[in-house]
Amino acid sequence: MRNIGEIVAVYIDDKPSIYARIEDYEADVKPRWFKVKMLFLTFPPQEVTWILREAQVDGEPFTMNNIPVILKTVNSHTGTPEKIKTKTQTPKRSSGKIISLADRARISKDEK
Repeated sequence: MRNIGEIVAVYIDDKPSIYARIEDYEADVKPRWFKVKMLFLTFPPQEVTWILREAQVDGEPFTMNNIPVILKTVNSHTGTPEKIKTKTQTPKRSSGKIISLADRARISKDEK
């Protein structure tokens, strides 16, 4: 089953329609069904609870009022976390001169 906090794309009628974040799971009274609390990432955000089977949460198509719905994984980044971490920790240095903003403001005042 998807992890809490995972972002999914909700496809309605075979079209990407909305993003949602999985907020929580709770067992339903029906065996093998779950109350899946999701936060639709809209303006304003909307919290919904759908009753789904585990396979449907994991991407198996289902219908609501005879309209096909599917939850698909959203890749939030490319590459592994280690690669991303390495990229952000390596600052790019230029060989240019560093100019203080205070000095620049003073020079601009003097020119006027």
